[in-house]
Formats: sequence, C-alpha cells, structure tokens
Amino acid sequence: MRFNNKLILSLLTVVPSTLAAVNGKCSYGKKGICISTSTCTRYGGSSSVGNCPNDRNDIRCCDNIPCKHNNVPGICKFTNECSGTTYSGHCPGGSDFKCCVTDTTKGVGESCAFNGRAGRCINVNKSSCEYDIVSGQCPGPSNVKCCLSSKSNKNEAKISQAMQKIVSIARKNIGGTEWAANSPRECKRNKNVVFVAGENKCNLFVYEVLLAAGIDIGTPNTCGRQLILRLEGKCARPPTAKDWYDGKVKHFEYFSPSIGSYLPGDIITSGGHVGIISGNRKTISASGKENKVVENDWGFRSGQSVRVYRYTG
Repeated sequence: MRFNNKLILSLLTVVPSTLAAVNGKCSYGKKGICISTSTCTRYGGSSSVGNCPNDRNDIRCCDNIPCKHNNVPGICKFTNECSGTTYSGHCPGGSDFKCCVTDTTKGVGESCAFNGRAGRCINVNKSSCEYDIVSGQCPGPSNVKCCLSSKSNKNEAKISQAMQKIVSIARKNIGGTEWAANSPRECKRNKNVVFVAGENKCNLFVYEVLLAAGIDIGTPNTCGRQLILRLEGKCARPPTAKDWYDGKVKHFEYFSPSIGSYLPGDIITSGGHVGIISGNRKTISASGKENKVVENDWGFRSGQSVRVYRYTG
C-alpha cells in the first residue's frame, strides 16, 4: 500500500493540536476555568496543576475567584453552574463565565436575636441599622445580617453568668424534697412566712434558687392562704406563678419566642406553675404531684399556654 505523503502533510497543517480550550472548563471534575496563572492571581483566585493538562505550562485551573456586583459578594462561575443570578464584567474568561450572586433577599425581614437582644434581619447593602449589626444570626447570604433593635447592654456578660448560675443551682436540687407540696415549709428569707402542707411550692423554689444566684426579686405583699399573717402585717411572700405570668416580677422581662430561642435560666410559667428552663426543651421545677424537684418537658408540651421571662440584670 502506498501513502500519499503530500496529502498527510497537508492535513497536519490544517488540523490543530488537541488542547483543552483556554477560558474553558477545567478537567477531571474540577470546578474552575483554564486561564493563565497571572490572570488568576490578578483576580484573586486559586490555581492548581493537572486540570488543564493539554495546555501550555502557564495555563492552569483557576477556581474560587471572588467577585462583587453592586457591592454584593459572589463567586465567578460558568453560567450553567450558577444557581443564583449572573452578572457580566466582573470575571476573567469568556462571556459564559460570570459573577454568580446568590439570592440577596433571602432572610430579610426574619426575626433574629443575639445575647438576649431582639433584632430583624436586613440587607446591609440597602438598609441602615440604628444600633448594632451582628453576623451569623440570619439565613441567606453574607449581606443579610441581624440588626439589633436596642442599645448594647453593658451587663450582657454579667447576665449570661447569672443565668448559667441559676441553672447550675436548680440542677443541684433535682430530686430534692425540700419544696414538697405535702409538707409545710418556712421561707428561708422570712421565717414568718410559712407554706402549709398541701400548698404547691414551685414559686418558692424559683424564688430561693434566684436568691442563691444573687438575684433578689422581692416579696410582694401577698399571703396566699396565710390569713393570720396578713392580719399581723407579716406578709412577705415570694411572687406567685400568677405574678410571673402577669409580668409583675422585677428584674425579668417577657421574652417572645418570635425574637429568638429560649435560653437556660429563663423562667417559664403557665400562671398555675412556674419553673426554670434548663435547656433542650426541659425545665426544672418543684412538682406538687411528685413532691420533689424534677426536670422534665413541662412547659414544652403540646397544648400548654406559657409565658417566658428573661433576667435583665
């Protein structure tokens, strides 16, 4: 068989070498674009060897190229790989490689909280915040942040420590019968005040735990069943569960679940019972039914109507 050498040579001159296209996608599943290392560096990307194997040595796979559109951060991607919105003029490469920006409105308007302070998620590129802005408390992209709706509380660290102490003291008394409903009990602060047998002592438990934690919520002038004490002018009983429910206890403010999660150390009440939230949808309280201090899911059960109050310092 004879070969036409002239024909073969002519074909070689018109068929280019097989190269991975410059400005094309990287090979072997690597996300990125094949561009020169100098261009990759200029745009702030990261280059890797071996994913543009058929190109010249200075052409490498460049990925994680940051970009911005109207000051909203994004990542340079091929348009068919972007699940957000693409914008031209911010990335190297061809017309199919653009700045990919995720939904900049996701999370805007949702409630948020930080260290007990309520807030609202805003797009910081479009809205201003009167007080403090906190990252990491809102869903969505990095431009959506929590705008706190009140001034910074200088006692935040002190409050946090106090709430931890409340839970620690309450937890040490789990199983204790000192606040049992079936036996009489003097109030440690005022021995003239006696809780009779058959009287629930959940409010006394909360009061004395708070007192041990260094928080004095006072003793409203109510004697409950102790008519004789009222006549003798010796009323100085702790706030009742109803007092808690009605928001009459000093140093504590109502905390709505719509502005964040409840924290260990919060006080939870139904108006007929009161306890201390210990975390993970659990509370610690003096149970009149079991005649001891228990930790259970009271307050978080389906159908229960409760209010939660948080220490304010």
